[in-house]
Amino acid sequence: MIKEKLKKWILAYKWVWLAVAVMAAAEALFDVAEILVGQVMKGTNALRPKTGRLWLEEEKDLAGQQQVLLIVDSLSNNPFRSGPLNSLEELTAYLHYKNFLRLQREDFLSLYQALPDSDARRLVDAQALAALMSSSAWQSVNLISSDGQMTLIFNDSNNQPLLVTQPFAPPPPEVEPSVTSQLQQDGRFSGRLVEPAHFLAAYQRLPRRLQLQVINDPAFMEKKAEEWVMVAIAASLRSGSVTLACEVREEQSSVIHTFQASELAIGYLIQEINVLRRGAEPLALPSKETTP
Repeated sequence: MIKEKLKKWILAYKWVWLAVAVMAAAEALFDVAEILVGQVMKGTNALRPKTGRLWLEEEKDLAGQQQVLLIVDSLSNNPFRSGPLNSLEELTAYLHYKNFLRLQREDFLSLYQALPDSDARRLVDAQALAALMSSSAWQSVNLISSDGQMTLIFNDSNNQPLLVTQPFAPPPPEVEPSVTSQLQQDGRFSGRLVEPAHFLAAYQRLPRRLQLQVINDPAFMEKKAEEWVMVAIAASLRSGSVTLACEVREEQSSVIHTFQASELAIGYLIQEINVLRRGAEPLALPSKETTP
């Protein structure tokens, strides 16, 4: 009885079941065809012309990525600074960011000629350099800094060494004699004082845009080095800025000028100062001021 009813029900809806079976088969065939077309497209992707909006957008994206990689690679080989190197002390600070630096022959000679005689002789013996200059084989110089010592490797066009200098320790930065200043008596700047020589040298290493974010008065920075008494950097941030106090001689007394520097610029400035004050306790970055 039940079998008869089931048979009648199946026969009554046979067209529905047939339609479902056809749709299922069609869906399966469509999936297979889609996979096959995808594989064919993937296999012939390199052969088809790269035209259309999507290809153009992808090319722009790849070009942008390549440009970023080139910039990052350039920055990794060229430490962050601006202006020429004028002393062995500055060269040492320059190498602090990157233990390895390569200079082409002409660039090294320009640096060598710009250095004082005493510093130049410490880099490489004049007779040895003259012998290298008489040969066209010398093409570049590798400057390597390790454990506070510097080594120079003079290479040919295949980067094979022609001369390796003995490691030497560059002279420590010269610090002007400390003088009594008003900032030394100000408890707000306890442990935050910076010698003018270090401040001015660090300031000169910053790009122009960051210099203006440290002291937005170019005329003030035209003061002579001997007019500076002391510099202090506040220990905390306030509304995204840091107080910078500069004590300078004016007439017969010293005067303190304060500036509100940006957090970013002060960060780079302190980084440069710590390089120059190697061996001394590093100056900490300002912290955000907490409200009670």
